Amino acid sequence: MAGIKDQFVPLVSSVLAQSSRRHSVSQIRPEHKIRDLGLDSAEIADVKTRLFRMVGGRKDRELPNFFKALRITPGSTVRQVANALVKIPSVTGALSPAAASLPGKDTTETKGVVGTAVRVVLSQSSTHPYSRIRPESKLKTLGVDAIGIVDLKTGIFKTFSGAKSPLDFDEFSTALKVSPESTVKQVIQSSADALERHKKRRPAVNDDEGNLLKPAGDDTTTSLGDDFTEPKGNDNTLNKG
Repeated sequence: MAGIKDQFVPLVSSVLAQSSRRHSVSQIRPEHKIRDLGLDSAEIADVKTRLFRMVGGRKDRELPNFFKALRITPGSTVRQVANALVKIPSVTGALSPAAASLPGKDTTETKGVVGTAVRVVLSQSSTHPYSRIRPESKLKTLGVDAIGIVDLKTGIFKTFSGAKSPLDFDEFSTALKVSPESTVKQVIQSSADALERHKKRRPAVNDDEGNLLKPAGDDTTTSLGDDFTEPKGNDNTLNKG
């Protein structure tokens, strides 16, 4: 169970990074408290909604039960939020196959921080939960149109931009070459390329900036061009009740 909980931490970190103005996803650590990320009660509610979208898609009738089951306070740590998420039976059934296949140190897949973050953002801007976002799927089949592309770019930007390693939105948005015809894999590749260009233009001055493409706790080198394995298992969204 401990291993499964740890695999949910990157998913939660990617969601938290979208709501935090202080930290990019590469700067969020499992031991960070929610208040450390600068999130107040209203933003915590936004985080819970984003987590629900990631798990249940657009089945809003399940939202009240999800909010009741998932307790997050300013004193909660990132790891505690991940642990609480795992304890929700319907979440475990929907996400554990996907989380279990996240890239690790012994794989040659695209490293988890970019691939996971992009799929998490897509679960917010598309009509599909995280577990149903396939690498070969085109954005248009996920319900992302030209307007949705703007939301997608904004979400990815917020995930990777923080106070210590700020990105320029116009530059990043221009560098991120995606369209409704793009596949999920192409979005991940383009995001990694855009981040790499930013890293080269702005020499790292600390470990956080130097490790912009690395997930917290991962000491491996980011692979930009390798395939990642599609999770196998239950694609079901939240169960009733």
